[in-house]
Amino acid sequence: MMPARLAIVLTLLLVGCAATPPAAYYTLAPTATVSDASSHQAIGVALDDFPEALDRSEIMVRTGPNRLSVTELHRWAGPLKRQFLRTLTENLVRLTGSRNIAFAPWDERFEPQLRISIALLQFDGAPDCQVTLRARWSIADADGSNRRIHASELCQVAGPDYPDLVMTQNRLIERLAREIATALDAQ
Repeated sequence: MMPARLAIVLTLLLVGCAATPPAAYYTLAPTATVSDASSHQAIGVALDDFPEALDRSEIMVRTGPNRLSVTELHRWAGPLKRQFLRTLTENLVRLTGSRNIAFAPWDERFEPQLRISIALLQFDGAPDCQVTLRARWSIADADGSNRRIHASELCQVAGPDYPDLVMTQNRLIERLAREIATALDAQ
């Protein structure tokens, strides 16, 4: 009698495992359109601080003012920190018209005239909820002088599913890039 019960339990476990849907993988991507602007300044972009809770493969969603939850079946296709920095940099390339922008760590032969340093404070949300990007960032000359410090808090409501959430995050990165590009124009 025991082997029959064991077989039933094992069968139920296998059926349960077979019913689990596969994980979906997402990437961030630049959304800015190429501008007519043309800049020849060498600009280095560094992400100096990144929320530790977001530095994981699973997408974290905000479920309360002080609570994040892990989504096991919705994952980043690569490290979120690197995707964020790459996407922001590519948006800056498109907005400024400069092909001479690199993100840290850059090649030792690259000598930026301006350095953009970013501390990402918040970058989260949930489907059908507000998505928030909060950052402090600065622009400085190559030697660190003439540093101007800025703060950005960008919010937008996401659509009903995870692709919408990621697209909203892409748009917020573009908006941050636009604020930085505007500040670069004012330099």
